[in-house]
Amino acid sequence: MYDSNSSAAALRLSRINFRITDRDKCALKAKARAANLSLSEFLIRAGLERHISPPPARADLEMLNQIARIGNNVNQLAYSANCGDPLSIPALMELAYELKLLRRCFR
Repeated sequence: MYDSNSSAAALRLSRINFRITDRDKCALKAKARAANLSLSEFLIRAGLERHISPPPARADLEMLNQIARIGNNVNQLAYSANCGDPLSIPALMELAYELKLLRRCFR
């Protein structure tokens, strides 16, 4: 956790310059003012105290897309079954195959 009283915080000699929109700058200033902090202190605390998750790996995105496709297939089959339509054997076989592929991803 960030400690504003630490000696590292007291010796702020480095600068960071970055560009933001006027709208974002106003929003950040308003949040800093609401927290009774300077803009610098607010940004330092926000950056050091919050955990930011890295974006999912490409393989994870592909797996999530595959899960979404399977979910879509399950929903279509459930809808058809609830309407009294006969279940499609090829669709069930495709779903079983996709589930088999998905299980391999988790091994």
